[in-house]
Amino acid sequence: MKIESFDHIDELSRGIVFNGLKSYNEKFAIRNQSDFTISAKDQDLIIGVAMGESKFDWLILQYFWIDEKYRGRGLGKTILNSVENLARNRKLYGIHLETFEFQARGFYEKSGFSVFGEVENHPNGYKRYYMKKVLHHIKSAQQGDAPEPASPAR
Repeated sequence: MKIESFDHIDELSRGIVFNGLKSYNEKFAIRNQSDFTISAKDQDLIIGVAMGESKFDWLILQYFWIDEKYRGRGLGKTILNSVENLARNRKLYGIHLETFEFQARGFYEKSGFSVFGEVENHPNGYKRYYMKKVLHHIKSAQQGDAPEPASPAR
């Protein structure tokens, strides 16, 4: 046996670990992966973008950005509503995301997201938050029951 260490992502190892995890995980859950991009333009200039993927019945909001000149005008809420509509149309249980302490935790909380985890000093001196918004309650996924719509946020 030989242990190797790299200062980069080794593509051979990436393929092996991805395929191994995919094969194992699909014994328990359907991956149902689908990417998405939602963008807003002013003329031909992109001024806001949300990107991510859905898999394992959740939408993962990986990137969300609004040009600073357009912040505070409701564009972020409009795009986030589009993300939520996409998740509902895909019949996903919810949305989860990560945000730093110096980013948009309050914005997400106003939109019905809640913190379910945090990491201190990531980056140094700040917290990283893991947030979610449940769109459908899970009855019993193992028994094949359909999700129920969640109660509206208050």
